[in-house]
Amino acid sequence: MDFQSTYLRQQLLHLLAGEKECLLKLPTDKALIEDLVFRSLVEKYAAGDDAFFANYVVSHMKLSKLG
Repeated sequence: MDFQSTYLRQQLLHLLAGEKECLLKLPTDKALIEDLVFRSLVEKYAAGDDAFFANYVVSHMKLSKLG
């Protein structure tokens, strides 16, 4: 399994290129781009995997502790 922020980069690139119908977009996919709070996170994580993995590690550890 290849786990990285590629999905977020693709969503952002398609939006910036003006391609609205190139991929199936669920309401949750659209919210990632249309909601300003989510969009700022998409842009941050799309810039590179470092920020994505740094936050992922923290979140994964919290979930693991909760069982």
